[in-house]
Amino acid sequence: MSEEQEKDKTAGELPSEQHEKQVSDTDSISSTATGHESNPDAKDSVFEEKLEKQASEQIQESQSPDQAASGVKPDPTAPEQKLETEKTDEKKEVQKEQDIQLESKPVPAAAETEGHTDATKEVSVTAETEKPKRAPLTEEEKAARIQAAAEARAARAKSAEGGGEASTGAEPAAARPPRARVREEGAGDAAEKPERPARAPRVKADEEPPKPKEPSPKQPVLDQLVALLKTEIAEEAVEEAFINEMNDHLPTVTVKNEHWLAAADLLRKHGDWSCDYLRNLSGTDQETHLEVIYHLINLNTRAEVAVRVKTDREAPSIASVTPIWPTADWNEREVYDLLGIDFPGHPDLRRIMMPDDWVGHPLRKDYVPLDSEV
Repeated sequence: MSEEQEKDKTAGELPSEQHEKQVSDTDSISSTATGHESNPDAKDSVFEEKLEKQASEQIQESQSPDQAASGVKPDPTAPEQKLETEKTDEKKEVQKEQDIQLESKPVPAAAETEGHTDATKEVSVTAETEKPKRAPLTEEEKAARIQAAAEARAARAKSAEGGGEASTGAEPAAARPPRARVREEGAGDAAEKPERPARAPRVKADEEPPKPKEPSPKQPVLDQLVALLKTEIAEEAVEEAFINEMNDHLPTVTVKNEHWLAAADLLRKHGDWSCDYLRNLSGTDQETHLEVIYHLINLNTRAEVAVRVKTDREAPSIASVTPIWPTADWNEREVYDLLGIDFPGHPDLRRIMMPDDWVGHPLRKDYVPLDSEV
C-alpha cells in the first residue's frame, strides 16, 4: 500500500473514533440522568459537573502551546478579566480624547468676565475688611466742633443783620468754611495776575502762507481809462474803478452823472479807444439809488470796458446816448418803462412793453401793483 492511501485511511479513521467518543459521552450522560431522575440534587450536580468539564475543555483549547507544555493550569477567569481590561482601556482613550477637545476649545468671554468679576468682588471684600476703622471722637473734639458750628452760625446771622456784603468781608477767617477761604484766596491771586496777550494762531509746518494776490492782466487797461477820463473830462469825473473778475476781468469805472455825456462822446471819438459799439445797456434798482450800466467795445482792438452811472430814486434822470450810439434807442425806452429813469435827449422816449396808461414801473423794488391778479 502506498503512503497516500495510508494517509487517507488514517484520516477516515479519526472521525469515526471521535464519533464513537461523542456517542459514549452522550450515553453516559443519558444513563446518569436516568439513574438520578428520582434525586433532583444529584441531577443538578451532574449538570454542574458537565458544565465544568466543558469549560475546562474550552480553556484547554484556548491555552497556548507553551502553557500546555509547561503544565500550567489556566485561570478560568482570565478571558473575562482580559475583556474587562480591554473595555477599561477603551474608556480611558475616549475620556482622553474628550479632555483634549475641551482644552482646545476657546473659553467663552462670559466665563472670563464672570471669573474677573468674582476676583474683583473678592478683592473689594478684602479691601473693605482690611480698611481701618475710624476712631470715635472724644468729648473734647465733639465740644470743639459744636462750638465752631455755633460761631459760624452766629457770624452768618450777624452778617445778614449788618447788610450783607460789608459785614461779610469782616467775617473772621476761622468762622468761614475752608473751601470758601480757598476760593477767596484763589480769586485774589487771579486778580493780581496780569492778563496774558492773545497768542497768534500757529501755522502748521506743512501749510504754506497764502501767496499775495496777482494783479489782473487787464489792470493796465483800467489805469489808462481812469487817467484819460481824469485828464480830458475832470479830476472828479471818476467815482470808482475796479476789475470785475467774475466777468473775465472786465475793467469797470463809475462816472458821475453830470460828466457822463461828455465822457461818452470822448470814448466814442478818441483815437486810442474808439468805442464804436454799444453792446448792452441795462438798468438796476440798488434800493438806495438807481443806476445804468453801459458795455462798450472797440471792434478794432477788441478792447472792452464797462461804465456805470448812478441817479436819484425820486427824480431819476440820465442823459441819453442815443445820438452817440443809436443802438441805445430801444434799450433806454425799456429802462424808462420798467424802472422809470428819464433820458433827456432821447428822440422818442415812451413805454415799449407796458401799456401807456400803466401805473408804476414793475422792476422797481418799491413797486405795488394796483391789480392783485396781475
